[in-house]
Amino acid sequence: MGDELTEKKEQLMKSIAEVNEQITALKATIAEKVDNSAKAPSCFTDGAKISKPVKKKGKQMLGHFQKICSVAWFPESPCAATASQDGHVIYWDFPRQNKKAMIHLKSSWVMFAEVNEDKTFTGGLDNTVSLWKTPSGAANEVQGAPVEFSGHAGYVQNGVFLPGTSKFITVSGDTTGALWDVNMKKKGGMSDEAHWEYQYKGHEKDVLSVCLKPGSSDEFITSSTDGTIMLWSVGSGKPTGTMRIKSKRAEEPDVNRAKYQSNGFGVGVATEHDNAMLLDTRTRGVVNTFESTDDKKDATAKYGVAFSSSGRLMFVAGASQTTEVWDVTKPDQKTPVSRFQNHTNRVTDVAVNKEGSACLTVGWDSVINLYAL
Repeated sequence: MGDELTEKKEQLMKSIAEVNEQITALKATIAEKVDNSAKAPSCFTDGAKISKPVKKKGKQMLGHFQKICSVAWFPESPCAATASQDGHVIYWDFPRQNKKAMIHLKSSWVMFAEVNEDKTFTGGLDNTVSLWKTPSGAANEVQGAPVEFSGHAGYVQNGVFLPGTSKFITVSGDTTGALWDVNMKKKGGMSDEAHWEYQYKGHEKDVLSVCLKPGSSDEFITSSTDGTIMLWSVGSGKPTGTMRIKSKRAEEPDVNRAKYQSNGFGVGVATEHDNAMLLDTRTRGVVNTFESTDDKKDATAKYGVAFSSSGRLMFVAGASQTTEVWDVTKPDQKTPVSRFQNHTNRVTDVAVNKEGSACLTVGWDSVINLYAL
């Protein structure tokens, strides 16, 4: 009886040892897969693996002759528009890598161009919003005068369309935002004193960017040189919330750009003094910072932000002639997972298309770079 029990005990211990070996092997496999999935995609597929930062060479597009201020993809087509201080907005057909059409602006001091399939509006240092009909068909120069909206007391820095409506929002150096209705302007329904339908007051200094919440036509955010990002509802003239940046280098850091992550809760920001950050609208605080260890003091300024289609990768355009790509799931990184270094002057804007398959960067060197993602 004793020998039988001893034999069973030995068999049981052997089985336990084999199971422990299997568990150890499974743990190693899981750890390897987790490590690989955490490694940043090479910027070009949201799930690809990469072992070290890479410099990606893009397709260079030429056509402007002065500083390019902004780039915007069309919502439903593989085309985009760039605005430059050479006094032109150029529409690009990127699958064919050529110019599609052009607008000759009344003022060369343009700050941005925003587009949808039907309309384009621009703003700049002339304090005026100009609305154009988006061209279609063969390449041509847009003819005729734009519909103009005046009312801002300072330069018009940025704007966004409200999808499914005839309205759009602009933000200005006069510390305010404004909601405009194209149909009201056509009918002559706005007074001479105030040409906006709604005005948004809350910031103490210049308002530099506006971004609509993904999937919403009612909620948006703005950023300002007063160091804040404010949350708004279209129908309210006062902010519904405020997020404030605490800076190591400035009392009120300029928040040059704020853009929603695809989930509608995260907000990526590009600052003048403290590189880039990721904030959460639910906690109203910073959840991640992105500051490269090799950044020089004069290279911390960032101007543009864009996200991959999943929201995991954050593209940041900056003064160091570089667009950095950060994995937002990794806390307090010191090195971006990738860099685009194909400009010879500051990179002013970066944009990723709706499908997440292509990225555009533009800058003061008058160059447009296209990257396949």
